Amino acid sequence: MSRDRLNKDRFRGNWPQFKGELQKNWQYFTDDDLVEVEGDYDKFVTMVQKRCREKEEDVVRWTNNWYSKREQDEVLASKATISRNQM
Repeated sequence: MSRDRLNKDRFRGNWPQFKGELQKNWQYFTDDDLVEVEGDYDKFVTMVQKRCREKEEDVVRWTNNWYSKREQDEVLASKATISRNQM
C-alpha cells in the first residue's frame, strides 16, 4: 500500500465520513477495527494488510479514489464560493 498517496492529516480529518463508506463497501472491517484505527493512516494501512491481503490493491485504489473525489468536490465548492463572492 502506498503510504505517500494520501495526506495523513486529510485522512484523519475525513475519517468520520470515510469509515462509514469503507465499511459499506468493504465488509472486512469490524466496528472494533475502525475504533482501533480512529483516523490514523498508518494503522489503517496495517489493518488493510491484515484483514484483506488478497484485496489490498483494490482497497487502496478505492481509498485513493474516495479521497481524490472528495478533494475535487472541495475545490469545486471553493471555486463556486469565490465566484459568488465576486458578484
